[in-house]
Amino acid sequence: MGLPFSFIPYNDNNPVRYRTLPWGTLALILVNTVIHLALFRYHIIDKIMVWQVYGTVPVHHVESWGMPGLSSVTAMFLHGDFLHLFFNMMFLWAFGRRVEDACGTFRFLAFYLTAGIMGDILTVGAFDLSMTSDGTIPGIGASGAIAGVMGAYMVLFPGTRISGIVVIYPGFCLIPVPYRVRLPAVIPLLWFLIEQVYYSFQVVTIEDPNYGIGFLAHLGGFISGILIFLYLRKDVFYRYWTPADL
Repeated sequence: MGLPFSFIPYNDNNPVRYRTLPWGTLALILVNTVIHLALFRYHIIDKIMVWQVYGTVPVHHVESWGMPGLSSVTAMFLHGDFLHLFFNMMFLWAFGRRVEDACGTFRFLAFYLTAGIMGDILTVGAFDLSMTSDGTIPGIGASGAIAGVMGAYMVLFPGTRISGIVVIYPGFCLIPVPYRVRLPAVIPLLWFLIEQVYYSFQVVTIEDPNYGIGFLAHLGGFISGILIFLYLRKDVFYRYWTPADL
């Protein structure tokens, strides 16, 4: 059984302090898009094989097969289809720019990779502890890393308003409500966290929840958002604790 609605953000209209162009966020969107088009646009190669080798396969990590540490990074740049890529990049655009501005480009990219790896750690750890049963399904996508960016955004900018739309799940289809909603970031981000906890609980308690989504990776990534304090600019870190306007 799923939750009845969700919030899909698409923009943060608030000003940034240091620079207008979020080079790191734009670079991630570009790299993810180019890789997806290069690998799968013309179906030249077997995408299932690519996912098995370069995605996160829990049993490979547990049995130390191949280079599982490297696959935790490469998996962040693989997507199942265009919609998977599109929604991930839309979330990254909505939340990544201000987090990048608070960190600086290179520290932001380091945090992004850290969050993605933390999502993998929770996914693989759940399998290693026998909390999930099928460790052969490859995990792909940037959503664990992006969830970390969302967690960092909630820590740093909880009152900032985010534009998005509400999607209702009546049980047979997805119905977007055709009106823009602007909410303080803490509201949709807390709801996102609730969704991940809810579905992650189902993943570890139901033998086959049949979601096909890495909710544990989302949850692990989101929780890693607290690590953002290790990556902030020094003056942002100081202003956060004073407290002053970030």
